[in-house]
Amino acid sequence: MTPEQMRDRAVEVFNKQKMLCSQAIVTAGLEFIGEQEPNSAIRAAGGYAAGLGFCGDTCSCLVGAMSVIGNLFGRANQEEIEDGRLGPTARIMYKRFREMIEGMRGTMICSGASKTNWLDPEDVKAFKIDGRRERCAEIVGQTAEILGHLIIETIGEKDLALLQEGTLQEGTL
Repeated sequence: MTPEQMRDRAVEVFNKQKMLCSQAIVTAGLEFIGEQEPNSAIRAAGGYAAGLGFCGDTCSCLVGAMSVIGNLFGRANQEEIEDGRLGPTARIMYKRFREMIEGMRGTMICSGASKTNWLDPEDVKAFKIDGRRERCAEIVGQTAEILGHLIIETIGEKDLALLQEGTLQEGTL
């Protein structure tokens, strides 16, 4: 899978499977790195949606991308060693995401970028049918592509291919 295919996959998950924005990023990102058991992470990402807990705050695409970075470089228990690339990679993702979304929508706050009041049930219903959801699909796709390129820059194409094949596991990079 290339970063462009990752972008297309995230948009497909968001549009066709009607998953939430954060779940679309986590799904495509975990597939990109060859994660074999993604379901619990995808479920957990549902709580990030619509600006963190459906509150319209920080765009959840960024939070989903950070989850994928954490899955790749973080640790799951005290016996594991956190990869030193976690913090630097997360900071680069934040910077690139912020530049992208502020250029597209002027803000990285979900309610502003989506033009939706997530606390108003009628506005949320309208979001799903009046074209605003398509605005978010563009952000989903761009975020996934940025993340894909960043992962390749960070671990290299060879290690990514091994992850995607399942012959290299996270935590052993």
